[in-house]
Amino acid sequence: MIVSRLSLNTNMLDLGAMLGTQGSVELIRQINRNAGSGSFFGGATDPFREDFLAFQNTIVEPIRAAGQMVVDVVGDIINPDKYRSITNEAELAKGIPPCMQLGVVYFEPVRSGIDDGVLDGFGIDPTKMVDGDPFENICKSGDSGWLASKDLNDKGEFSLTYTYDSTDPELTPEQAMCLTETRDYLRDFMEDENTKFIDPTDYPNLRG
Repeated sequence: MIVSRLSLNTNMLDLGAMLGTQGSVELIRQINRNAGSGSFFGGATDPFREDFLAFQNTIVEPIRAAGQMVVDVVGDIINPDKYRSITNEAELAKGIPPCMQLGVVYFEPVRSGIDDGVLDGFGIDPTKMVDGDPFENICKSGDSGWLASKDLNDKGEFSLTYTYDSTDPELTPEQAMCLTETRDYLRDFMEDENTKFIDPTDYPNLRG
């Protein structure tokens, strides 16, 4: 077995390249000056350039990619992109799933805040939004409102009417219920004295 030994002094090592340090150019230069100038590791004049690049491509970059994948997976676990009812502040703190964000920004109280520039609106450009609320019919359809005894039959049952339009967004009944309950909660959240100054589309930051 042949063992090769390589001795390097710190003057050859670029701390930014070795450690993945991010910062201003002047900061990196200052660190390199303090640690030893003349750094050229991985540079055009570095005799070990090919080995360094191979190390970066086969070891460092896959580790970085795997790290980002872990971050993405954790994000999906914490806030999976699927409809869910947000009916309390603990649920709101987990974030509103991306698939529900259009249904939220078109909700009139939220839309007004976005138009006034006091709500972030998930970064959605309000000039790209259509007029009206495309989700309004879906969320109002099947709403029983306040029931009175005259609304019940002799078995204590009542009827609900659901209206669908071909231009409405396509949502399953379960998704429509999640969005409706979320919008109802957001209305109360934005009117409550304790939370009305918080931006529900950028929780827990305050309104702009």
